[in-house]
Amino acid sequence: MERQAVAAMALGQRLALYLTKSDEAPWVLDLLGSEQVARLMDADGVHEWTEAVTKAGLRVGRRWSLGPAELPLATLPAPGPRPDDMALFTAVGTVAEQYDMLRGEEPFAPPHQLPADQDGLVAALCGSGLLAPAAQLAASPPADVDTDGVDSALTTGFLLLDPEGRPRPGPSLEAWREQNVGELAALAVRPRVELCARLDDDPDLGDGFEGETLGDLMALHCAAGETRSVARDAAVAADWAVPPEASLAAPVRGPEDFTELEESGCTAETYRLPSLPELERLLQMGQLDEQEAIELAPEAQRLVGRLDLLAEAGAVWRRGDAYGLTPLAAVVLREALLLAYGGGWPPRAGEPTRETDGAAAGDSEGHGWTPLSVSDRFPTMKAVVAMDAVRLVPAARQWDDPAAHRVLSQWVAGGEGPEARWPSLLAALAAPAPSTDLPGHRRLVALTLPDAAPGLLAGHVGDRVLGAWAAEVLRAVGETVEEEAVPLSARLLWRLDRLHALAVPAWRASFALDEVLEDEEALPEGTDGGRPTPELGALYEGLEQMATDWPGGAPALVSDLARADPATASHALQLLSDHPDEEIAGPAALAYEECEKAYLAQVRQTQSTTRRKGGGRSRGKKRR
Repeated sequence: MERQAVAAMALGQRLALYLTKSDEAPWVLDLLGSEQVARLMDADGVHEWTEAVTKAGLRVGRRWSLGPAELPLATLPAPGPRPDDMALFTAVGTVAEQYDMLRGEEPFAPPHQLPADQDGLVAALCGSGLLAPAAQLAASPPADVDTDGVDSALTTGFLLLDPEGRPRPGPSLEAWREQNVGELAALAVRPRVELCARLDDDPDLGDGFEGETLGDLMALHCAAGETRSVARDAAVAADWAVPPEASLAAPVRGPEDFTELEESGCTAETYRLPSLPELERLLQMGQLDEQEAIELAPEAQRLVGRLDLLAEAGAVWRRGDAYGLTPLAAVVLREALLLAYGGGWPPRAGEPTRETDGAAAGDSEGHGWTPLSVSDRFPTMKAVVAMDAVRLVPAARQWDDPAAHRVLSQWVAGGEGPEARWPSLLAALAAPAPSTDLPGHRRLVALTLPDAAPGLLAGHVGDRVLGAWAAEVLRAVGETVEEEAVPLSARLLWRLDRLHALAVPAWRASFALDEVLEDEEALPEGTDGGRPTPELGALYEGLEQMATDWPGGAPALVSDLARADPATASHALQLLSDHPDEEIAGPAALAYEECEKAYLAQVRQTQSTTRRKGGGRSRGKKRR
């Protein structure tokens, strides 16, 4: 059907692009064969090129999915009715671009909650405002191409124009009538992307930029079902210094069951900002006043205007200040990603799959995703719960903290149950992480260990990775843990993260003060130009407390921090290099220089490794 043809075209184009890279061309030539490559090279014009890349993708897709390439083509399933459907191909590519900008490097995406009722999902897709109006037009084509909705129906393939320019039913109507979930989701991709583009251009919604609305939907998809706050996201959009940890520290309550949304609808009453106390809780920025709330209101109303239009199309739900992505929209976005990364026939729940050898299947670290592995790239929650902890942890440390915490909680509760799963999860967390993933791994440890039973953590106090965090959790519940029982390496990493947590608000405060000083000719009242901001003072005090029982005191501690994790330590060390105590400032400045050298060396190593692997994007982590 249609999604097969578009997936083949996506794969064919990727293979054609690889032909332009000297170190990639040999394996592509071997895969396609000289005759198919010649067709690609000789293609003249858009239509010939589209046909050539689609046939190339079909050839490889059949080889991966069905076995030997020598199978007669006549015995294989025919491509979809419109192999030159550039509209869907473009929409799928647009979704993939947004995903690559947000994620791209994670082993696999965090799963969003999908509808369990397949019949209900089919009914929702068929009846959605994205497909139903076009299907109704196609069932009884109008005589006039200027009829409302015809342009959209033509774009989505529900209508075609005959040689005389009159609308007639298109191939999408057949797919809509067959009610195949995959086909319906693919059909919904294009109108979803087009709706987002229209909202970007709507002057009544403010000065949006190209791709903003689709990017917001993709961010919701990557958040794996997180319930968001309109006020908090509006504050971020208005460049307020909202701490990243606010979403975990001040969660927003969403629906217990998504069937509630189906029964009561997705939109809510006229939006009003939360009360000042609730706004302070959501933003975690300290005390706010009425004037600041008044300044935030226009940005919040702009966001609400866009959200409510998306809610009318079934893409999001909103209840007061809380909002999130609907399971229906999650299905459509996942379908687009399966098409973009699959290249062939991505397997879905209930569809048969075939085992292939390693050469056919490839792997994620090699030349990309194959038709059989792409569903692992965007797994369902059921598939994630069935994974082992060793595979789950490396992916989870790449996710946003709320998504990682939510998915790991569901994983622990699944399978054999918490008693059986906690030990394996703790063992996976105790395994050393690659140097590029150290900050993410420690954040995952800090997120996860407070949920574990204290009795399980007692055996990990002596662990070089988990020790300090396990000790802090045990102390929080009233148990005594001697400092000497925790390995020095774990204590050092715990101090590093605590110091980094203090450095972030100190940096924000310094930026805000710089802006004030640029706007004012004189210093603000109450500042003498030499006294540190309260946030910077908290950083200084935190260092002094951490250094009291550290071998060698503060000078030794700052040097040890730089060696433990240069990328993370550099932020705090740069601030500490201006410490009023020269015995701390001097070693901190030297340690900061060492961090910068280590970071540059890591970048060069990553670039060298990427070139040896044959190009592509760097897999090195940016410093946070």
